[in-house]
Amino acid sequence: MVDLSVLNEQQREAVAYVGGPLLVSAGAGSGKTRVITYKIAHLIYNLGVDPSSILAVTFTNKAANEMRERVLKLLQAAEMRLTVSTFHSFCARFLRQHAGVVGLSRAFTIADVAEQERVLKRAIEKGGIKSGGTTKRWLSAISRTKERGLFPEDAAKEAASHDQRALAEIYAAYQKELRDHACVDFDDLLLYSVTVLKKRPDVHAAYRDSLGYILIDEYQDTNFLQFELVRLLAAQDGKGLCVVGDEDQSIYGWRGASIDHIRRFERDFSSARVVLLEQNYRSTGHILAGASALIGNNSNRYEKTLRSSRDAGHTIEHFEGDEQHGEVDFVVDELRRLVSDNKTPAAILYRANHMSRAFEDGLVRAGLKYRIVGSLRFYERREIKDLAAYLRLLANPRDTQAFSRAANVPPRKGLGPKSIEAVLSSARDSDTDLLTAATGVAAGGGVSAAASTALREFVQVVRHIGDPSGAVAPLLRNILSATAYEENIRKHEPPEEVEDRLANVKEFVDAADEFDRENRGGLLDFLDSISLTTGQDEVDSAAPILLMTIHCAKGLEFPSVFLVNMNENAFPLPHVMYRPDDLEEERRLCYVGMTRAMHRLYLTSNAMFMPSRFLREIESSGSLTRREVPALHKMPPYSRRAYAGPPHRARHPFKPTDRVSHATFGTGTVLNLDGEGETATATVAFDQHGVKRLVLGFAKLSRA
Repeated sequence: MVDLSVLNEQQREAVAYVGGPLLVSAGAGSGKTRVITYKIAHLIYNLGVDPSSILAVTFTNKAANEMRERVLKLLQAAEMRLTVSTFHSFCARFLRQHAGVVGLSRAFTIADVAEQERVLKRAIEKGGIKSGGTTKRWLSAISRTKERGLFPEDAAKEAASHDQRALAEIYAAYQKELRDHACVDFDDLLLYSVTVLKKRPDVHAAYRDSLGYILIDEYQDTNFLQFELVRLLAAQDGKGLCVVGDEDQSIYGWRGASIDHIRRFERDFSSARVVLLEQNYRSTGHILAGASALIGNNSNRYEKTLRSSRDAGHTIEHFEGDEQHGEVDFVVDELRRLVSDNKTPAAILYRANHMSRAFEDGLVRAGLKYRIVGSLRFYERREIKDLAAYLRLLANPRDTQAFSRAANVPPRKGLGPKSIEAVLSSARDSDTDLLTAATGVAAGGGVSAAASTALREFVQVVRHIGDPSGAVAPLLRNILSATAYEENIRKHEPPEEVEDRLANVKEFVDAADEFDRENRGGLLDFLDSISLTTGQDEVDSAAPILLMTIHCAKGLEFPSVFLVNMNENAFPLPHVMYRPDDLEEERRLCYVGMTRAMHRLYLTSNAMFMPSRFLREIESSGSLTRREVPALHKMPPYSRRAYAGPPHRARHPFKPTDRVSHATFGTGTVLNLDGEGETATATVAFDQHGVKRLVLGFAKLSRA
């Protein structure tokens, strides 16, 4: 018999209940995986349910494998006909059996990301379609369309703009190319499976009858197609359906997940029971008190009061540096102490990838080993390497790798590998620099007319960037202007990547500004500093210091956590300020970051910007203490400047949400107003140039 007495009262209720549809709203660190595994074991061992009639679904192969192993261990069994899988794995097996219903061969292959790109390129070329965007961008748009349950003909019917019509045409060509080669992509697995269940009542009934119990993990992260699949497979009254999730940890709205699926469960199944898991086994009392005070400001949630199984522990510490250097220095010094004292892992968590740069630099300067999780190190990211290639070529016109990369940033028509090799070969043969060689090759007629034009244009761009013996930041700005690099990101990158990539570019320029301001040397010194950072030895999985976005940290836990850049316009991001649903998701993201901490939680910010509104919400718990700034010129503490809604004084000509126009930056939306008189500032989110902080006395803003 599976012993349920080892569970707490709420867990035991969730495991034992089989009377109808069940929603388990599981707070952070409350043992939701334990509930699912014990429920499966209880059904099989204690209630005699046939394992083959149970379906358990989660989001990653790793989670599915771990869940299966834990069930088998509880049952003391080596193997069993039990389906524990991801949505995609289940649908792949289902579709193999019923492929003919949607006109597929049962021998279909599943295209990975690289193959999807090749298929789309072939489809566009065959159809003679003028796509006007990168394959990555179109694949992202197609994926979002499929996640909505739409086929190409559906997309064509609802297309109301030129872009939507272009998408429908490209989607149709892509889908035809996939089918011609007996391929499906990952979204097709769900789209076709849902279609089979809707088209074939006999198949639908057979599966619904054979699956007596369905358990869904991370239900708050389901998108429309996943929700539809669950709805179709479950009994009409929901009996046997158990969904487990936490609406307070729903942080994937940007990729199609809907918190509404968990919130509407009781509407979908009128007889549903809701069990709240409120006993936390991860974090100390003070950490939970602060996190609960924060998330209590959201309205779209079940009211839960997390209780710690541990003592109160250390209070949450907030440190505000006088500028970003101060914030970074505090984090690095504290990490040095923690790692040397305890030898236990600590994590630096941030809202967006570009925020890692300053902390990476600080750790390198301090000689502390670290590992980036779920992303490339800052200086290894594509946009940084693109721009650095131009700088390297300026510093050393014989750098073949820099020339080869920069020559096609942005892509230049006619300039392929053969043309590049012709330049490299000419430079070797004549022992000259690459720009001189490129000019000669372009004039000599050894390459196509298009390649000659492209080479001349490229040489012209490089020669007009500026003096390599001068400051670094102006060179970078000239590169961005001459190549229209940021505009190309906006036009050609997938929408969900644009903001991150532009932020990385801005952070790189900020790093150059900082380098110039501190007089740390010239261009070669700047490039050396990059090389020294990227050249740090890779650390294995036992690295004591980990850096990652909060999204990447979901599901993980660490003895010590530093949640950094806790400033308005950094966390929360500026574009969510006046959209309540998005602001609630941003708050949930902060909650997820806080609840990764087991023993110590640090929140850091810098005094150059308004402190995050989340700090005040956390402060209300009484579990937040402030670490003093060890600097000669301390800024006023945030408790005196705490966020209390967007500041607005009648003497300002504008108010938050006003649309304004600027001669250089174009139109934008006012986010914040601060100060008074000649030094009053406005923080504006410009449509084409991002967020800028402007002095009203000089900016000459007008109403748009």
